[in-house]
Amino acid sequence: AAPTTPLARQQRRVVEMRRSTYVRVMEPAEGVLSSPSSVASMAKVVEPFVCGCFSACFAACVTHPVDLAKVRLQLFAVENAGRNVATPSLVSIWTSTIKESGVLAL
Repeated sequence: AAPTTPLARQQRRVVEMRRSTYVRVMEPAEGVLSSPSSVASMAKVVEPFVCGCFSACFAACVTHPVDLAKVRLQLFAVENAGRNVATPSLVSIWTSTIKESGVLAL
């Protein structure tokens, strides 16, 4: 016979609650990605991360060559201070970089 004191009943409820919670947590989820709605909800979660990755890569590929040319223009101005030398253009800096180091140097 099980004890019937209030404390014993409370302890039994706690034990049963822990068992049911443990079973719910440990059971594998059925059909997690089997329904179209779950696939759509997964796509909604992943979409911002994918868009962020592509936008960061695109921004790096566009801004790095421009920043490289800017720094080389600044260095040209420092190295040729006081001389009467024509300042190179953005395109000429890119072409000389490609000739000297290849396309991957941009």
